[in-house]
Amino acid sequence: MALLMLAKFRQQIMVSILSHPMRTLICCLAFIMPLMFPFEIDGQDVGRVLRETVFILLMVSAFGVVSEQMNNETVRKLTSYIYILIGFYFVLSLVQTALLSRQIYFGLPRNIFVANEATIPGELDLLYSKIRATGTFGEPSYLGFILTSLAFTLFPLAKKWVAPRIAILLVVLTALISQSLSFFIAMALLVAYERPGFKELKITFVLPAIIIACIMGIYFFDVMESFLGRVTSLSNSSAEPSGFVRIFGPISILPEFLAEFPTGVPFYKLYAILEMYVPIGLRPLSFYDNGLINFVLDFGFYGFLLLYIYFASVNDGASRIYLFAAGIFNGALLSPDKVGVMILVLSLYNSFVIYARNQDRRGAPAQAASAMSSPGRRARPSPAHLPSLRARRIPDA
Repeated sequence: MALLMLAKFRQQIMVSILSHPMRTLICCLAFIMPLMFPFEIDGQDVGRVLRETVFILLMVSAFGVVSEQMNNETVRKLTSYIYILIGFYFVLSLVQTALLSRQIYFGLPRNIFVANEATIPGELDLLYSKIRATGTFGEPSYLGFILTSLAFTLFPLAKKWVAPRIAILLVVLTALISQSLSFFIAMALLVAYERPGFKELKITFVLPAIIIACIMGIYFFDVMESFLGRVTSLSNSSAEPSGFVRIFGPISILPEFLAEFPTGVPFYKLYAILEMYVPIGLRPLSFYDNGLINFVLDFGFYGFLLLYIYFASVNDGASRIYLFAAGIFNGALLSPDKVGVMILVLSLYNSFVIYARNQDRRGAPAQAASAMSSPGRRARPSPAHLPSLRARRIPDA
């Protein structure tokens, strides 16, 4: 879907690239930074740096592209697809958790994964380790990233209609089952920022949501206790290694790392370099699990400038929080799949924002409310209510 969207809005993306020459130049100059590494560079290093440079430019140019071709029928179809995906991951997480409790792995085979195959549990892991649901992915944190993306996409619609709110609640339950700490950190930031937009929620939704949350909290008491323990131990590499290697560990080595390698280190040389900084007992590349800090590890001081462009490519706080959250789930921020998901999610989010705003201007027609609260019913949009069929780009901050 992301590739189809890029193809459809290729003209708008090209206009964005050409209309911001300084930003485009800064992104392109990122290519030469890791190549200034003082030791030998091979073809793999050059290829990876070139790919990441292209993805950086593509991301910051495509994040603001939106479609105004959002009538009731289009929104009904898109939200139906999202609801089906959310329901699928909820059921799959329940099944995986039930089978994992019996030491049975249920998921895609290890040989299908190009990356993260090392995180697929083996026989000994199933017997002696606590394995969490991963959905169709190789690790729980990536499932958390997808769940955050699905919930974030529905936020503009959830402020007005019931069905998106129920879907977001189902996403939260799925994350609770998979015990994704990164998801709850991201959702806490998003909800805190978006809270004023939900002030008109009716008690008919809030009260059942609180009751369900209390029941699930009691049922998953051990899970909640585990969450609290992980949060309070983020700075402890022994008690909470997953959180430590994503936040506190990489930040602690940055001053010494930048003093030694101010232009960054190519990825295929990074393992040997990080061995000098990572504490004994942790994998060197585990410090590469934070995509935002990886900008600095890969591009040195130049990475701070790229981070500024990364966040400045969107013009609202909620989107910046999503970009921040996308960077802390795992280190593969500039991988093809993650770039595609982020571009698709932000485009849908911005388009839904415009759609909801247009509904406000028209007095929230009854047929739009019917389409959102009952996704199974087919709404027939009136020509008078259709937005103009064109695409535009949200101005940069």
